Amino acid sequence: FLVVLILVSIWLYDVRRSKKQVVRTAADPFIVVYLGISLSSLVNAVYPLIGFAKWGYYNITGVVLCYLIIQYYTSWSSVRRLAIRLCIIGGVVVIYTLVTGLLGKDYLWGDFHRQFNPKYTASRITGPFGNPTSTATYLMLLFPLYGWLFCEATSLLKRVIALLLSVLLLFTMVLTQTRGALLATGVALVVLTPLLKEVVPRLHRAQRWLLLSLFALVTIGASVAVIYRTSSGEEQFLAAKARWEALFSPAALVYTERFRIAQYRT
Repeated sequence: FLVVLILVSIWLYDVRRSKKQVVRTAADPFIVVYLGISLSSLVNAVYPLIGFAKWGYYNITGVVLCYLIIQYYTSWSSVRRLAIRLCIIGGVVVIYTLVTGLLGKDYLWGDFHRQFNPKYTASRITGPFGNPTSTATYLMLLFPLYGWLFCEATSLLKRVIALLLSVLLLFTMVLTQTRGALLATGVALVVLTPLLKEVVPRLHRAQRWLLLSLFALVTIGASVAVIYRTSSGEEQFLAAKARWEALFSPAALVYTERFRIAQYRT
């Protein structure tokens, strides 16, 4: 949130001082209507200030961030560079999430989430987001980018990296146990199939065998890791269940706001 606020400040400075042209899009009227309707939903709200704070937080970190990307990435070359950077960052997140999930402990963020995050659980891997659903959604959005990177790569090394990260991403998503994200990723794979049919036949026979062997090796290794993780997760599941029961105990709910209770129950 703070990072987006800083970016907004930089953009406003560019517009005012550097006379940067504001990019207009066909989505502008719809964005204004969406912001207006969502703001009007706070009328007669029980907690208007809290609702207004959430309205500002989610819209600035969501709608405004996307709008800033439109303002600065105005050519296909800049969009391609952004996609590659997102793939690199996503690769770090995938490896981090998978390693901490297999180890059963997040040495960087685990203590923080256990203390402040009521949705944190050790029975499903959560990654740096602290929420398996958020992690799976992020991975779901990354998967088409890795498919694009594999199809657009001009060297064997880039294709190997894209394939490796794609396989690791899928198995990381399996460990989040989020069915909706897995279903959406399957749809993305169907959409990418025509592109893959065009790219794979153009590869040399040795390259195809190398990629196939790498895919099989990583798949077997990740499958073993998934089986190990799920078979050893019963104790963690029981601990998570006890934690949720403690969270919803009458003594704990006395100190929780009404909207929080409704939010968690929903």
